[in-house]
Amino acid sequence: MIADFSFLEAGLVVCCLTTLATCFLTSYLLSKYSLGWGADKDEGVQKFHTKKTSRLGGIGILAGLLVVCFFVCSYSSKILDVLCN
Repeated sequence: MIADFSFLEAGLVVCCLTTLATCFLTSYLLSKYSLGWGADKDEGVQKFHTKKTSRLGGIGILAGLLVVCFFVCSYSSKILDVLCN
């Protein structure tokens, strides 16, 4: 018997697009508006940026992971039902 995962196709596309949008939007907003406290200093031996550069890109990735966790938690009961039956 082959499990039917057709209900996940649309949800997977929505999950991927939402996660991608969350990562890009969060990273963009943080790089644009947080240069006061999240910026790398432009002094030092290995510095090559001429402007202040944000170092908060990991927060955008974390926000995307939280979105994935939300989608997985909301679909986990359906996935378990298909796998166990």
